[in-house]
Amino acid sequence: MVNIVPLDNTVHADLKVDRRYSAEFGNDINQVHVFPTEFTELQREYPIFFRKDSQGTFYAVALLGLDKRENLFLNGTEWNARYVPAVLQAGPFKIGNVGQDHDAVSTIQIDTDDPRVNNSNGEMLFLKHGGHSPYLKHVINILRQIHVGHNAMGKMFEELTKRDLIEEVTLQLNISDTESYSIPGLFSINAKNFSSIDDKSLHEMHNSGLLALCHWVMASQGNIDHLVQLKIARQF
Repeated sequence: MVNIVPLDNTVHADLKVDRRYSAEFGNDINQVHVFPTEFTELQREYPIFFRKDSQGTFYAVALLGLDKRENLFLNGTEWNARYVPAVLQAGPFKIGNVGQDHDAVSTIQIDTDDPRVNNSNGEMLFLKHGGHSPYLKHVINILRQIHVGHNAMGKMFEELTKRDLIEEVTLQLNISDTESYSIPGLFSINAKNFSSIDDKSLHEMHNSGLLALCHWVMASQGNIDHLVQLKIARQF
């Protein structure tokens, strides 16, 4: 069940949130939605790819595993990476109504039926004498990052498409002499077209931040080998 309600410092004064990661909390996933605002952290840990939804709209994902419901970075209740994707850091919280300033989150919502939400174990949301706890301040920053990143996503893909910098790829991975994976439906930066960008376009992309995003996506492909090694280690 899901029961998403606006967070209220009176009604929810005693609520706590279990910050651990586990399959019980839905963290046994092999990919997760990610946003341009976190690409710099993501590219150090995970392969970043693009996908299309049922409407043909691009979105970005970080690969976490190869099989269904497999998260190779999750070990019990421990997350074995230096950075956890923002959507997962947000836990049971979501963005509600957003004010005129696109950097401000005016309403925070919480799923009170989420198994992480309770009255006995975890991080307090509000201080005893009023005010947000350090954990809730962290959540607010994460939600702001998600909101800004969501707004930036459309423009990023619009520019990448206009410059013919997206190509479809099929990821072929060999785990052993007898085991391999083929992951279709992925998109990435077209390295050939990227290398032939003219100076004017490079300058424009640098000024808009698009150039850095392309570099981070391409650099993240180096993490594919790490993902394979995690898969091999998990099998033994």
